[in-house]
Amino acid sequence: MLKLRSRQSKRELLLDRVQFFQDEDGSYFLLESSEDQLINYTVNFPLPYYDGYKIQDFNCIGFSSSIFNKENNIFQVNLKKSNKDKPKRIGWIFTIQALISTEHNEANNEHFLRYSFVTFEKLLRGHLFEETVVYVEDIKPDGILTLENIYPAEMVIFTISNATVKDIPEFEIDNYLQSFYIYGYYFCPLQGDFDSAIENLIEPPIITNIVIQKISDQLEHDKFAKELFRTYLKKQNHPLVQFYLLFQVIELLIDKVYDFEILKLFSAAKERTLAPHEIKKRIESIANMDYRITRLFEDYLQKGLSSTTDLVIALKHFLKHFASDYKDTSSVGAAIYSCRNKIVHEFRLVADKDVDFGLLKEINKHFSILIAELVILFADDPALRNNNKLETSPIEWLKYQLLQEILQKDL
Repeated sequence: MLKLRSRQSKRELLLDRVQFFQDEDGSYFLLESSEDQLINYTVNFPLPYYDGYKIQDFNCIGFSSSIFNKENNIFQVNLKKSNKDKPKRIGWIFTIQALISTEHNEANNEHFLRYSFVTFEKLLRGHLFEETVVYVEDIKPDGILTLENIYPAEMVIFTISNATVKDIPEFEIDNYLQSFYIYGYYFCPLQGDFDSAIENLIEPPIITNIVIQKISDQLEHDKFAKELFRTYLKKQNHPLVQFYLLFQVIELLIDKVYDFEILKLFSAAKERTLAPHEIKKRIESIANMDYRITRLFEDYLQKGLSSTTDLVIALKHFLKHFASDYKDTSSVGAAIYSCRNKIVHEFRLVADKDVDFGLLKEINKHFSILIAELVILFADDPALRNNNKLETSPIEWLKYQLLQEILQKDL
C-alpha cells in the first residue's frame, strides 16, 4: 500500500484504496484512505486505456539511467536463454515520464499501453519499492496528485510479465542486472537510490529493444559478482575503489581458470599425454597471473566480447602517461594487467599526475562494461564440459598431488 509523508509537515497519509474511473472528461484514479474518509486524491491517467491485464500478473522493478531518462526511452525487454535460442519478450522498461506523456512513439501502441496501465496502478498501490512509505516534498491540499509528485521524475521502471517467466525456474532479477548495466541501466530497489544516477554508464549503440542474458552458471551463486552490479559500483564512487572492485572479478575468474587448467593437467598426467618436464612447465605458467588472464580471454568465453577498442585506447592512454617503460599491445588482457600493476604498486604517483582521476574514470567506464560481459559469457573449457573423465574425486586429487611431489624431486 502507498503511504505518503510530507518532508516538511511530517504528516503521513495512508492511501490504501485505489479505483480507476473513466468519464467524459477523461480517465483518473481515485486514492482514498481507510483510516480517514475525508482524505482522497485524484491522479489523472493521460494515456489511452486498454483493459485486459491484471496487476497481480505483473511485477515492477526500479532502475535508474543517466542515459535513458526521457519520455521516449521506451524499450521492449527480451530474454535470451542461450546463444541458440530466439529472444522472447518478457516486459517493457520505460521512464515515469512515459506514463504521464502522450507525446512519445509508443503512445498508440496497444501492447505498451496495456503494460503502462498496470504499471500506473501498481505505482499508486505502492508496489514498486521495498519501503511502504514514499516521501514527497509536500502534499498539496487541493486533492490532486501526479505521479511526479510521488516518484522521482528520473525513475525508470521495468515491468515484467510473470506469465512469460514462469517457465524459467531460475529467473531472478539479480541474475540479469549485468545485462541491464550493459544497456545503461542500474538497479534501484529503494526510493533513495534515485538521488543520483551512476556515472559509469556509457551509451550503447543505437538500440530498438533490449536483450538480456543470465549471468554465467559458474557465477550464479557468487555473491560478489552479483552485488557488484546491485550496489557496490554506485556506493563506492571513488575511481580507485571502483577499479579495484572491477578487477576483483578478473581475480575471481582467473582463480576459476586456474582450477580448470589444473584439472586438464591432471587428466594429461593420468593419461601420460605430457612428459613430466612439460607438466612442470605448464604448472609454472598457470601460476602466473598474466598467463591466466590471457587464457581467460582466449579460452573461457562462450562467444567473443563486443568491441574492446575503446577500453584498449583508454588503457594505452593511461599507461603512456604514467609508465616510461610502456610496451605497446593490442591485447586487452595484457593492457588491463599492466594497468593493474601500475595502480596497485604506484598509485601514489597516479594520484599526483591524474589529479581529478579523469583518465582512471574513462578506463572504469569501459572496464565496467567489459566486466559485465565477462560475468555473462564466462564458461568452463568445452573440453572439460564434454569429457566426464576429467571429473575428479578427493582421492584422485591426492594422487595428483603426490605425483607432483615426485615430479618435483625428479626435475
